[in-house]
Amino acid sequence: MPTRTVAENLSFAREKLLPHLEFDVAREMTPKLAGYGVQEMLSKLKDPQNRLPGDVAEYASRLYQEFEAKDWDATPKPQSPNFTGELPPDDHEIWGVGGIMHGAAMTKEPGRKLEYKFDPRYTNERRDGEVYGHNGLQVGDWFPKLIIANFRGAHSQLQRGICGDENNGAYSILVSNEYSGLDRDEGDVLYYSAEGARGKDAREKFDLKANLSMTASLRSGNRPGGRNPVRVLRSAKGARNRHFAPSCGIRYDGLYDVTEMKILVNEKGSSYQRFKLERREGQPDLESIRGIPTESQREQFDRIKEGY
Repeated sequence: MPTRTVAENLSFAREKLLPHLEFDVAREMTPKLAGYGVQEMLSKLKDPQNRLPGDVAEYASRLYQEFEAKDWDATPKPQSPNFTGELPPDDHEIWGVGGIMHGAAMTKEPGRKLEYKFDPRYTNERRDGEVYGHNGLQVGDWFPKLIIANFRGAHSQLQRGICGDENNGAYSILVSNEYSGLDRDEGDVLYYSAEGARGKDAREKFDLKANLSMTASLRSGNRPGGRNPVRVLRSAKGARNRHFAPSCGIRYDGLYDVTEMKILVNEKGSSYQRFKLERREGQPDLESIRGIPTESQREQFDRIKEGY
C-alpha cells in the first residue's frame, strides 16, 4: 500500500481526523481510542517544533486540552494526597465556582505560613499555559494571584517571571518590580531583563531555559511563519512607581514580540541580557484597561485573606 505524502497527511488530519475527534467522538475519549495513540498523535500535531500549519496545530491543541481536562478517559482525579486543610464551599463568593479564587484553596502546614494550592476538585479545569497566543484569554483579564493566572493558562510558572521553550520561544512573561533600575516599561514597548540579571554571575545565567526561550523568541522572527508572540502580564508589585501596573493582582495586557536583545553590564560588573518587546497592533489600548482591576475586583481582592 503506498504511503501518504506530507500534504496528504495534513489534508487527512485537517479534513477527516480532527473533525472526527471533535464531532463524531464528541470529545469523549474511550479506552479503545486511547489505544490507537490519540494522545501522542495530538501532541505531535500541536508541537511547534514540527512547524505544521497554524490551523492544524491550533485545532489539535484545542482538542488535546479538552481531552486532557477529562484525563483522557473521563476518570475523575483523586484528591491530592499532599493537600491538607478544608476545601472552599462551591457557593463561596470569593473561593467558590465563579469566584475570583476559583481553582485554588488555602492551606496551612504546621510551622509554615499560609499557602495557596490548586483545589484538587478542579484540576481538570486547569488550562495548559504552554501555548502561544492569547490561549483563550481576553486583553484585560485579571487574576488576583499568580496561582489563578496559572490555573487559567496565562502563565504556567508559579515562581519565575519567564515561561517558555528554549527552542521555540517564550510563552509568557510576568512584568514586576523585581529588576527595578534595569527594566523599563513604556507600555507598548518593554525592556525586560533576563533571569538572574542582578547577580555577580549574571553572565553564567545566559543558558538558563527561561533566558534561552527569550532568545528563541527573537530568532523566531526569521522563520517563514513569523515570530511566536509572548503573552505579557503585569503584576502590582511596585505599582506606585509603574504607570501601567495594576493596583493589585495580575493583569493580562496582550501579545508582544521580542524584537531586540542587548548585552549590558549590571552594578556588580557582570554582563546580562535585556530584551526589547513591542506590543502587537490591533489590541485594546493599554490606557483603556488601566482601570482593571475594577473597584469591585479590588474589594473582592481584599477579602481573599479572610478565607472561607
